[in-house]
Amino acid sequence: MHQSCIEIFDNCFIGGHSILIGNLRIGPNAIVAGGSVVTKDVLPGEIVAGNPAKVVGNFFDLMERRKKEDYCQPVLSDEEKVQQLWDKFAKKRKKIILNNFAYKITILQLGIRIF
Repeated sequence: MHQSCIEIFDNCFIGGHSILIGNLRIGPNAIVAGGSVVTKDVLPGEIVAGNPAKVVGNFFDLMERRKKEDYCQPVLSDEEKVQQLWDKFAKKRKKIILNNFAYKITILQLGIRIF
């Protein structure tokens, strides 16, 4: 029987269906994409993906990008989010009703009866 050691450090994310092939380390703040086949050590803060897994990014760059994206979004309470969804729904519904109404007016102007 072949035995090997895999060390996984703090704050790592290992995606589903990933395969870690023995005697390797997954460093702190590392991300392994789902379905990746990891054959070598993943250094701290690296993002790896693929078969075999290759470096595709850096955790700290990703974190900075996410922070910038979050600042662009307004912070809404749960009630405001629900109201926003209802408004969006009502706007779509109103548009459908108005389109249908315009269609009926056109039909009436032409003198066509709909049964």
